[in-house]
Amino acid sequence: NVLLSAGLRQLLERMLQRRGLREAFLLLVVTASVMPQLLIWTGAAGRIGRQLNQFFRFLPQSVVPSTSLANIYLHRSQLADWLVLGGWCLVAAAFGMVQFRRSFRFDVAAARTELLGSGGDAHPNLVDRLYRLPGRFLPDPLAALVEKELRYLLRSPRFRFLFLMGCSFGVVAWLPFAMRPGGGAASSLQASFLTLLSLYALLLLGQVTFLNSFGFDRSAARYFFWIPLSPAVLLVAKNLVGGLFVALQVVVLAVICWLLRLKLGPWQLLEALGVAAIASLYLAAAGNLSSILFASAVSPERVSRGGAGRGVQGLIVFLYPVLIGPVLAAYFARYYWESMRGFALLLLIAGCGGVALYAATLPLAARLGFLRRERLLSDLSRGEGPLVSE
Repeated sequence: NVLLSAGLRQLLERMLQRRGLREAFLLLVVTASVMPQLLIWTGAAGRIGRQLNQFFRFLPQSVVPSTSLANIYLHRSQLADWLVLGGWCLVAAAFGMVQFRRSFRFDVAAARTELLGSGGDAHPNLVDRLYRLPGRFLPDPLAALVEKELRYLLRSPRFRFLFLMGCSFGVVAWLPFAMRPGGGAASSLQASFLTLLSLYALLLLGQVTFLNSFGFDRSAARYFFWIPLSPAVLLVAKNLVGGLFVALQVVVLAVICWLLRLKLGPWQLLEALGVAAIASLYLAAAGNLSSILFASAVSPERVSRGGAGRGVQGLIVFLYPVLIGPVLAAYFARYYWESMRGFALLLLIAGCGGVALYAATLPLAARLGFLRRERLLSDLSRGEGPLVSE
């Protein structure tokens, strides 16, 4: 096991340098951790267990190392058992040695440089045209900032991993509640299942978009203060990109729910988009202040590190239900009053409140960002980054 794990470690280190494989691997690990719960809720555990048992019966038991090891522990060992174990150890040692030699000659920095340079093209492709699409509808410098955020976030393995987590882990984790039969609260939950998934995905994605919007910039955020740019415009650009990805995530979740044949209609999709937009306003209003007051650098390459930052940012994640309290109040009223008109009216009031709160906190956050720019850059310059802090 030690020799095999050493070889697998070297192999995984090289494979995870490729674009997309790192997020896919961690996504597979996280999804596999919740699969037992899903199998139990769906009642397919017994059937899948019998299929696996039938599959493993076809393996030659005499050459499996676990069989030889069991015979040795039971004092029923023969010479063949020791030869099998020795042969497997030699195979694992050879595998580990080969992978070590290949990894010893593997240049991580050169691989990353080649990966980044492979996307260059003199002629703009479809992706570049999509990046430049905001420039047709927004004025500069807002359009340039939005294009920069789109390019940088989509190239960040950490952001892509959180986006995929919201589209997969949330569905697997909450799917048993959507499949549970019954009425009352269970029926209401199933009717708004897409909205529930959207709010959970917003919590994951908001950690790096709203609550710590300067985290990926790290020490390079000093460029924002070198150019004649208003902090309010910068925050609006970051919030617009965050809202765009939230809307895209809701659409992806709707497609997944449709593929799973869950209860989904045009009203459920509009409800999820509206609720996600209102919740994003409240999260952005609080996130603009936390991004200035409690900024922390986040490596876009490390997908396994924790949340939005430290201290108060983590507290804001726990206070997420309080931030979206007006939206939750509308759902409580809908459940007790059973009135769609009252629900729509309360959502409208919550939306107006979110717009007012965002408009009130944006100038304050921009002013604080200008006054606390030295402290902000000092917090973002801690640790590794594209620039070395003085």
